[in-house]
Amino acid sequence: MITSRQLANEIIVASDQSKIVDRKLASTVVFFLQQKNLLALLPNILKRIEEKLAQRMAGEKLYITTAFPISDTMVEKIRSVVDASEALVEVSIEEGVIGGFIARYKGKTYDASVTKVTGELAGTLSS
Repeated sequence: MITSRQLANEIIVASDQSKIVDRKLASTVVFFLQQKNLLALLPNILKRIEEKLAQRMAGEKLYITTAFPISDTMVEKIRSVVDASEALVEVSIEEGVIGGFIARYKGKTYDASVTKVTGELAGTLSS
């Protein structure tokens, strides 16, 4: 017996691998479920898809830390620097940054803060 989790995973894989329009994919899935008498699994399948997509999006969120609020234009510039044009963005304010920004995306940290630059300068001067 196929489970809702397995079906949800297959639907996500199918949507990732092809450029099927959402409505066409949805109608294909519903037709398949009707043919196999599995339509009762649809609510659980949708729940599993939502969970899987939420997990995926959490890893693809762009976190920006600055010393002060930044404009949407600046957010877009940072997105382009870190190649995160489609990512959700969360901006936080942290006074310790002093100036510039720190961006975290897909496990990488992009530190363009004044704190980092002054720390590197101090290290260079003391050596």
